[in-house]
Amino acid sequence: MNRIEVDRRTAVIASLTVKSKKKRIRQKALKKALQESGVQHRRESVSVSDLPVTVLLQIGKSFFKEEQVVKHYYQAGKPEFYKNKSLLCEVLETKVEQLPEAQWFAFKEEISRQKAKRSR
Repeated sequence: MNRIEVDRRTAVIASLTVKSKKKRIRQKALKKALQESGVQHRRESVSVSDLPVTVLLQIGKSFFKEEQVVKHYYQAGKPEFYKNKSLLCEVLETKVEQLPEAQWFAFKEEISRQKAKRSR
């Protein structure tokens, strides 16, 4: 587990109040609370539209290399993908919701790192 997951887990444990003394009941409640907090946490939208195309393609190739818009962005033979930044942003923002949790955190961290680098 990375540091973010450990911090989230300790926050959920601290906020969890189960009156049962049975270990199995406490574990079930903890698991349910972690799942619910993970779902709520993942529903945050990630905006990528303010990043340059080169950064979007770099991130897209590292996380979504099978997507057609990432593959064919600079190919003039594919007019629906050729230099279509709005489609690229839309695909990245929708496909990020389907990533596993660890990759989702890595994606979000990379986006925030790139935005911080651009704001300097």
